[in-house]
Formats: sequence, C-alpha cells, structure tokens
Amino acid sequence: MNKQKKEFNLILLFVCILFGIIFSMQIKSVIAERELQKGKSKIDEFKETYNSIKNQNIAIQDDIDNIQKKIDDYLKDEIENQSENKWDSPFDVMNSKIKKNQLLAGLTDVKGPGIIMKINDADVNELRAMGVNIDDIQELSPYTIHDSDIKRILNEIKEAGAQAISINDERIITPTRILCSGPTILINSHLYAAPYEIKVIGDKDVLSDTLANNPYIQLLLQNKLRIEITKYDNLFINKYNTLNLENYISLIKEDVPQ
Repeated sequence: MNKQKKEFNLILLFVCILFGIIFSMQIKSVIAERELQKGKSKIDEFKETYNSIKNQNIAIQDDIDNIQKKIDDYLKDEIENQSENKWDSPFDVMNSKIKKNQLLAGLTDVKGPGIIMKINDADVNELRAMGVNIDDIQELSPYTIHDSDIKRILNEIKEAGAQAISINDERIITPTRILCSGPTILINSHLYAAPYEIKVIGDKDVLSDTLANNPYIQLLLQNKLRIEITKYDNLFINKYNTLNLENYISLIKEDVPQ
C-alpha cells in the first residue's frame, strides 16, 4: 500500500512539473508574440510615414522643376533681347546674383578639387574571428555606422573648409536631415545602407590631412570600421533635388517707395 502511495505521489509530482514547464513555455510564447506584434506595428508606422514624406517630396520636386523651367525660359529670353554691348546691364547683375545664390544654396551642379571618403561597417568575417556575436545587435553596434557618426563626420568636414558635400550623390545643404532607420540611414527622404560615399569639394590636401588625423575618425578605425580617403583634382557633385523649404517659408514683400 505504501509502495503504491509513493508511486502515486511520484507520478503526481512529475505531472505537476510537466504542467509547470508547459505553462511557463506558454507564457513566454505569449510575451514573444506581443513583442513581435509591437515590432510589426512600428515598422508599418514607419513605412506609412516614409511613403507620405516621399510623396510630398515628389510633388514639391515637380513644383521646383516647373519654377526652374520658368526661370530658365525667362533668362533665355532676356539674353536674346540683350544688345551686343559688353557693359554690365542691370539684367547681367541680376543674373549673376541669381547664379551665385543658387551656387551657395546647393541648387546647381558643381565641380572642383576635393576628396572622396568611403565608410563601411566592420568586416563580418573579421568580427567572427574576434569572437563578436554578429547576431547580437547590441554587441554589433560599435562596429556599425550610425547616423550620429555621419553627422559628426560632416561637422568635421565643414570645419575643414568644405564648399560642397554629397553622401551617396545626395547633396547636403542646411535643411538636410540625416536619420537612423535600423540598418539604414535616411538622407533627404531617401534610405541608404552602408557603404557610404562622401564627396567633398574644397582644398583636397587640407581636407585629407584634417580627416586622416581626426581623433573621432581614429576611434572609428579602432572599432574596425573601414574608412578610405582619396584625393581628386576634379570632382562632380549633383545639385540638391528635393527642396523642402517651400512648405514652411515664404518671401516678405517690402513696400516700394513712391
């Protein structure tokens, strides 16, 4: 009798443990499912925001192209109507100022001497050899390019006297926003993944020496990020194509004295 009671107690204990394990696994499964649904919701929200911004920029770009065409047509007509005299007419002065302002604002294609800086994440095979778990986002983070790194590098480039900058052929001007989006970076409403190619027009020797000896660049190199700086006698940088300012600012019309 005692033996049967002991066997019954053992079976009951085993059943309780089994139910405990199943219950624990069920709770973990529910928690994981909830976290997954939260992640999917955030991704869907970001996609919706990104598509909305993209559509807005397409419409704005169409407006810019139309305005630019009107300016070009106006300038063409005025040039055709100009006499052959070589003195600077008021129109010539105005045209010169327009072109200068467009150049400074980044609204024209430009060329000149400078550098190309290529930046890439650390090599995966090298990280494996170092014992880094590349499937762990936290552990992989120091060896990955982030938007904060790009912003810091841009500040160093500007301090070195850059006159024109582009990243992956996206012209960088004052309203340019650079945001992190998972493994990619949002630049002028366009997503880009590493590697990143930064073109800079300016004094190529000063730019190259300044960046090569920059402490922050050295820190990135210590973290195994791959960085190359090459000097060029002539670089081409595209104009800025997605101007967003029209949504927020307008010209103030001043009263003309009678």
